[in-house]
Amino acid sequence: MNKKPVTKAEVIKLINLGTVVKNDTSDGYVTIKRKIKGIFEIKIFINGVEKPEVFSNNFEKLLETMKKYDAFYIEEE
Repeated sequence: MNKKPVTKAEVIKLINLGTVVKNDTSDGYVTIKRKIKGIFEIKIFINGVEKPEVFSNNFEKLLETMKKYDAFYIEEE
């Protein structure tokens, strides 16, 4: 899988289209996807293991989360 960088503006469009968007962190990665209309699911993986908390947030919380990260990408084959 190849990592294709995406801008923050593209992130919202891709999420609304059903694409899972990722961001690498120092010890893992974060995934963001649309769960249902207006609700977004944010999962945190540390060393490849999913943390037990799954955050389901509205659009405002999604924007707050996006401010914390800057190098979003999608995986392409």
